[in-house]
Amino acid sequence: MKTKPTSIFFRKMMATLLSTYACSLLVSVLSVAGDNKNSLFYSAEANFISALTIFFCYIGVIILIYGNVVSAVVEYIQKRYFPTKHWLYVIVLGIAGLPLGVLFPHWTMYVYGAGAALLYAGIDKWLEKSSSPYNQGWSGLGSLILLTILLWGVFFFVGRENQQQQPFTKEEAVQNETSVKDTVTSDFPKKVGKWQGTVKGYAVTRETSVDDTEDKETYDVHFTETWHKGNQSGTWQLTYRADRASSWLYEEKGEEPPYHKK
Repeated sequence: MKTKPTSIFFRKMMATLLSTYACSLLVSVLSVAGDNKNSLFYSAEANFISALTIFFCYIGVIILIYGNVVSAVVEYIQKRYFPTKHWLYVIVLGIAGLPLGVLFPHWTMYVYGAGAALLYAGIDKWLEKSSSPYNQGWSGLGSLILLTILLWGVFFFVGRENQQQQPFTKEEAVQNETSVKDTVTSDFPKKVGKWQGTVKGYAVTRETSVDDTEDKETYDVHFTETWHKGNQSGTWQLTYRADRASSWLYEEKGEEPPYHKK
C-alpha cells in the first residue's frame, strides 16, 4: 500500500517543525544560561525568547531546505534497496548533518548538525510508524510549547530571585559598556580611571567614570576623550544610561576625534 503524498508532506513538515523547535530550545537554554553572570537576571526570560526566535529561524531554514532534500533522497534509496533497515536511514541522515561543522568551523557545530539530523530522522520514522501521525505530531508540538512556557517561567523566577539577592553595581555597569569588542567604548578603561597614550600622532586621554541616577540600580557611565596635536585639540564625551537589562546612549557632547573618522 502506497503512502499518500499528503501524508508524506505532513510527516516531513512536522519532523522539520518538531526537530527545529526542540533544537532551538536546547541551544537557547545553553546560550542564555552560559552567556555571563548577568544572563540569569530579570532580563533572562526576554533573552530566552529572543534567542529561541533567532535560532528557530536559522535552524528551521537549514532543516527545511537542506534537511528535507537529503531526507527525500535517502528515504527513496532506503525504501528501494533496504526497505527494512530503518536504522540505516537514521544513521545516514545523522552523517549528513556533519557538514554544518565545515560551514561553521567549530567542533560544537558538528555536534549540533549531527544531533539535529538524528533528531529529525528519529521523529520522521516515529511519525511514519505511528498509527495516528497527525495526533502524535500535534501532541509533540503541544508538549514543546508547554516546555517553552515552563522554561520561560524558570528564567523569570530565577531572575527575580537573583535580582533581589545581588544588586546591580556601578562596576557591572562599566563592565557591560566596555565588554563588547570593536566598539567605541571598548577602547576605554574597563574600570573607572584614565588611559593616556598616542593614537595616529595625537596625544589622547581616555577616561571612564560613572554616576548614580535618580533611579535605583541605574547609572550614567561617562566616556570622555580629550586629544591634542599641534594646534588641534578637543574633547568628546559619550554618556550611556545603564541598568541590568539594557543601556542606551543618553547624551553626547563635543566633537568626535578626527582620528576616528575615515
